[in-house]
Amino acid sequence: MTTLLEKLGRHNPFKEKIAASVAATRSAANDAAANVEEIRQHIASLRDNRRAVENAVVDKATALARVDQYMDVLMAPVTEWLPGPERFTRGPAGYRMPNTGINEILWAYLGETAREQMKAEVEAEYAAGDGMTSEARAARLREIDRDILDAELSEESMIRAAETVGFHILRRMDADPRAVLAHDKVLP
Repeated sequence: MTTLLEKLGRHNPFKEKIAASVAATRSAANDAAANVEEIRQHIASLRDNRRAVENAVVDKATALARVDQYMDVLMAPVTEWLPGPERFTRGPAGYRMPNTGINEILWAYLGETAREQMKAEVEAEYAAGDGMTSEARAARLREIDRDILDAELSEESMIRAAETVGFHILRRMDADPRAVLAHDKVLP
């Protein structure tokens, strides 16, 4: 069985036109896929930036407050169980040896020294500069999240444009539903 193109012969201008159309269509499909891939790489980069901001060092005041909180939790039970000086001044009938271990005694008398040493070590970590405040972190994350959504809306716009002309591009499994379900009027 011979095809229509074979019947028309090798030098048929119609055959050459079809070949050029097929090549142009393949090129357009490749361009669309490349453009979507480029925006996807941009989205991945923005997400990496977001993770970096989430994991950025906190500001010095927050770090020092964490030391205080940690030491307060460690020392709270010690101060409850440490015998007061009056316990040792009781008469022979009222005296009982305290049941306090060496760890509690050391924490009670050296805990503040340990607190100050930990704070000094934390301060040394900030010699090159302060970290990110919670307010600055929240503002930066909001900005990155806006950029990610804008990029995802652009990606969805490209996918829909490709689908309109018959090219099918799969959506990412982790695509933002706000972008996938966005009305066409919202898309760039």
